[in-house]
Amino acid sequence: MIHPPAGRLAILLPALATVLPAAVASADPGGETPVFCVVLEAGTPVAADALETALVIERRKAGIDTGWVFRDAAGGCPSGGSEPSPRLEVGTHRARLVQGERVRLDFPIHSVPAPDRPAEIARRAFCVLGDAVASTPVPLGDGAFPGIRAAGSRAGGRPGGTTGYATVGGRYGWQKGPGLHLGGIEIEAGAAWLDERLSVGLEAGFLPRRQARTAPVDSSVESVPLVAMVRGGVRLRPFLLRLGAGVGVEWRRVQIRLAAYEATRSDASWLPVLDGEVEAVLRLAGRFRLALAATLRGYPKGTRYAWNGFPAFEPPVLMAGAVLRLGLSFGGGPR
Repeated sequence: MIHPPAGRLAILLPALATVLPAAVASADPGGETPVFCVVLEAGTPVAADALETALVIERRKAGIDTGWVFRDAAGGCPSGGSEPSPRLEVGTHRARLVQGERVRLDFPIHSVPAPDRPAEIARRAFCVLGDAVASTPVPLGDGAFPGIRAAGSRAGGRPGGTTGYATVGGRYGWQKGPGLHLGGIEIEAGAAWLDERLSVGLEAGFLPRRQARTAPVDSSVESVPLVAMVRGGVRLRPFLLRLGAGVGVEWRRVQIRLAAYEATRSDASWLPVLDGEVEAVLRLAGRFRLALAATLRGYPKGTRYAWNGFPAFEPPVLMAGAVLRLGLSFGGGPR
């Protein structure tokens, strides 16, 4: 048996101990060649295992065939050859994606609730990695936008420009005046900005015929409101809270029939309406939205009807109620 010299063995073992862990750590579970480095700085509140899980999820969602390595310091990251490799640095207050001398992502992690920070960091990082457009960071104090895109581009599903939306909903209301409980449907389409914090839309509804009075005069009413809505608010994860105001018109038809006669009178008119609401929006999977709004509709004027001295229909003054909406957002890039 031949025994290696003790001096060579002493040199060989430390070398293997250094090379093998590095090789294992550099191998992503998927088998890809690592193309970016993750540096968790001392004192960061983001756990490595949580960030690792979030990166795997966001990589699958982004459809990017890539890998990564974790290091304790930037000096331990792979060189990346002629092109500097991206480096995701997660500190105590900020997360940055750096490539060479260029900072491609920079946002304050304290602007995101602690449980959501790993997912938010991974989502924004893969949004940048999937964008070949060179970018210059724009400091933003609230961290709502990473500020990493040229004009017209998107970051992490938060549109920098205009997105469209369409909703369908069911409305319940109680009208002061005739004292009616009623239900109806509505549709709306419009445009949104600032991650849907601001929107402008046109709403059309239908409140089917309902009995307003039975004696001594039989009357019924149906209406079609058409309202232009403006909404604005803030995002308090996971909800978007908005206040809305609208102005429009309502087409209303009243039918009156005196019980003692067979004659029926039908009268249609256009009347002004004013809308106000408080809305909570929940972002569902993909582009779908679910919203619940408390609403108040005012009728500045109306027509009071009578037949042969008998009251027939009392016009509404206010309608208080609620609307449940299912919406779809479109345009503005991947969401």
